[in-house]
Amino acid sequence: MKIPGIQLNRLIEIFRIKGDAHTVTPLFGIKAIKNDSQSLRAAVVTGKKNVSKLAVVRARIRRRLTHALATVSPQYPELKGYDLVIYGKLAVYNEPWPNLIKEINSSLSKIQRKITVK
Repeated sequence: MKIPGIQLNRLIEIFRIKGDAHTVTPLFGIKAIKNDSQSLRAAVVTGKKNVSKLAVVRARIRRRLTHALATVSPQYPELKGYDLVIYGKLAVYNEPWPNLIKEINSSLSKIQRKITVK
């Protein structure tokens, strides 16, 4: 399932907002913010300062996180109507795929619990 991206002007707003729910793992951080549409949108942030100076490393981390999110997100229909910002870390680069999927699953379930409680 392809997940639509977040427009730049919305992304700038998101960085200023505290967010409805967030969680941090050794691999990445996720922040969820309510949006106006009825679809799940996502953006993956991999910065030069915190991840790597090499573009190929940052691109691989971005691709792995995007694909993992697209694989797991259909299990969480409650997240429709939210924007997710994922802050990737260097540990994602060499993490085995099953572990990455497991971490995404656990993080999305934590966010889903925080959202449904509110």
